[in-house]
Amino acid sequence: MRQSFRLIKRNHPSIITREEAHYGVDPESRKQKTDSGRRRRCIVLPIMLLPLVVLATILNTVLMNENNLTSLVLDVRESPHPPSPQQHHDEDSTTVNKLNITRDAGAFAVGTLLLQNIPTTANNSMIPKVINKVLITGDAKTPQFDSQSQLQRDALLSWTNMNPGYTIRYFGLDDCRSYLQKYFHPAVLRAFDCMKANAWKVNMFRAAVIYREGGWYSDWKETVLHKGLLDEVSNADIVFTWDRGTPEHRERGCIMNAFFGALPGDPMLGEAIKIMVTNAQREFYGLDPQTYGPCALGEAFDNTYRKTSWRRNSRIQNGMYKWNDYYLNHGKKIVIRHKYHDPSSLTNDSWTNYGGNDYRKMWAERQSFCSSTISIIDPI
Repeated sequence: MRQSFRLIKRNHPSIITREEAHYGVDPESRKQKTDSGRRRRCIVLPIMLLPLVVLATILNTVLMNENNLTSLVLDVRESPHPPSPQQHHDEDSTTVNKLNITRDAGAFAVGTLLLQNIPTTANNSMIPKVINKVLITGDAKTPQFDSQSQLQRDALLSWTNMNPGYTIRYFGLDDCRSYLQKYFHPAVLRAFDCMKANAWKVNMFRAAVIYREGGWYSDWKETVLHKGLLDEVSNADIVFTWDRGTPEHRERGCIMNAFFGALPGDPMLGEAIKIMVTNAQREFYGLDPQTYGPCALGEAFDNTYRKTSWRRNSRIQNGMYKWNDYYLNHGKKIVIRHKYHDPSSLTNDSWTNYGGNDYRKMWAERQSFCSSTISIIDPI
């Protein structure tokens, strides 16, 4: 019959158990090793818990920053007299020190950034019949239709001729600044002013005006070729085209921001503004000059719609942009031309004829921002 281990040990004292082999036969030796094991556990356990404590501290800090920024961005200014760009960046050293928060400033949350009492999309089933165009000139004034060339006037008229019942609005630099000053938190206007490239300023404004009001945005020199185009695609939450101009933009999922339409309050546009403001805060240049254009919209799409079953959402209308042409819900048929003449004859320097600048050159020379980007987002 099987004997118990204690009985075997009593009958055969020379047998050493595994416990005795580890701690020793001598009782005092066993006590010392037991105490040593306890001391090791007392040391190892706090070390193992240390990463959890650090992680909890980091999460608490992030949540506190987000709460600060949330209260910051919901404070809407209504002053009818927007400060000049110079006023934004003449702070004394004390103020600058107060504004010295992290350049990563990534705690902006979607939906907290822009304004109070934003028009709701609940009562809208069609994108508003307003077309917005922006031209920043040397005098900063509202662009005048009569002062444009005949080719440019024809391009502008194509939008209302091909889309009966639609109105068109023109914005200059002063108009953009006044609009952002009136309806958005000052951080948005500070980012707008701090961007030296006019193209980047327009990128910011186009997202802002459509986010707030809904409607359509189209670049200055675009011409529409398809009769009734906007009505055909207006029964949607948002309309856009994928940027297929380069393999890099295709791979990155960039979205052409020279033409798009949306209902007010579209989450992708709100996210795009957040991205541009926080990127300007940290002077982020990105992979190419389109970081604040098509690729900002692509990133915003990834952060919003791509997280949903967007391909099955019939309220999202999308097409393709490639080599100056837009293809939108019409197969291979071109519905919009990005430049009304041969784009190969157009260089960025041509915008200097309007008093503009070359955003590509400024990007390459790392001269795209003002000297006080750290003051864009004010946590105080």
